Amino acid sequence: MKITNKQGLTLIEVVIYIGLFAMLLASAVLMLNYVFLIRIKVKTAMAVQDNTNFALSLITSLANEAEDVELPATGTNAYLKLRYSDAALDPTVVQVLNGQIVVSRGSGYPDWLTSDEVEVTDFSVSRLTVDPATVKIIIESIYRNAPSPYNATYTAAGSATIY
Repeated sequence: MKITNKQGLTLIEVVIYIGLFAMLLASAVLMLNYVFLIRIKVKTAMAVQDNTNFALSLITSLANEAEDVELPATGTNAYLKLRYSDAALDPTVVQVLNGQIVVSRGSGYPDWLTSDEVEVTDFSVSRLTVDPATVKIIIESIYRNAPSPYNATYTAAGSATIY
């Protein structure tokens, strides 16, 4: 009777195991790459949406608290001028400077409503009604310096009534 003691792996077995490990590793790398790309796209979309919604919310709040608005009866403006009886707040001007929404209240320093990573591409204000004054505000934003497949555009619209 012959007893054989097999030690180790044959060359074929080693090649098969290395091939299987390489395929598993390659699929894991591709899956992680896809997850990171989706994460970047979601981050850019959320930043644009959050900045735009925050700016629109604050602008409509300021307009609702104002006593008057200076806008032509027809047409669209690229700025919003609000009037208050408080001299520290009068006039409050909302406009776009260097791709960011800026609020200037009275003679005070301007407040930037959007971050540096988001660029406002369109800011338009139009009068819907005269008495009471109702304005429609539209803000369109994109993520600044994002590669084209990850760029996100977001448009938000709202209205405010000045009593």
